Amino acid sequence: PDTAVSQQTQKINEQIAAGWKEYGIKPSGLATDGEWCRRVFLDVIGRIPTTGELEEFLKSRDKQKRTKLVQKLIFDEEYTEEYARNWTTLWTNILIGRSGGTERRTLINRGGMQKYLRDSFARNKPYDQMVHELITAKGTTKPGADTFNGAVNFLIMKVNEEKASLATAASAKIFMGVQVQCTQCHNHPFNSWKQRKFWEFNSFLRQTRALRRYKSGTRDVEFAEL
Repeated sequence: PDTAVSQQTQKINEQIAAGWKEYGIKPSGLATDGEWCRRVFLDVIGRIPTTGELEEFLKSRDKQKRTKLVQKLIFDEEYTEEYARNWTTLWTNILIGRSGGTERRTLINRGGMQKYLRDSFARNKPYDQMVHELITAKGTTKPGADTFNGAVNFLIMKVNEEKASLATAASAKIFMGVQVQCTQCHNHPFNSWKQRKFWEFNSFLRQTRALRRYKSGTRDVEFAEL
């Protein structure tokens, strides 16, 4: 495992260095321990270190203290709640937007989306499994409802518009890092996607429909279902 991580790190560093070279960028100098500590706290748990946490790190003479701090922020029970809150918030905003679930006549249950993500992180679920679950999800949006599946909140507001092109574009952008919305009309001038490829990808998603479930005796939506 250590060898695999080292190889991955080396590959990432090579790609970053290639980007610097391509754009003629001179990288900044190495971060000090204090700068590095602040950045790691922000990246992993979404806040800066307390004075005590920073001083403890700076006083340490352990050559592996950076590695150990990352492991502590990810795995130590002291930071479990903050880690879950930070990454649940980040991924909720990525998947359904900062206002997802608050729009007028929305079908999204923001709490349901957050519960799915929180449970996934708690189980250390692999990324590929999460992606598969999000784009193939069936069930209802609201926690406590029969057949609840929080993953459906990702697509619930993206599949009912014409031909589910929004679902196609969002899935490609979020999970593959590719902007493909233009290819629904013509071949893309800047990446390898062609118009035919867009509609081949879309053919899976456009088979899905979101159904509204109303509160008894009203026209108020209680939850939605895929």
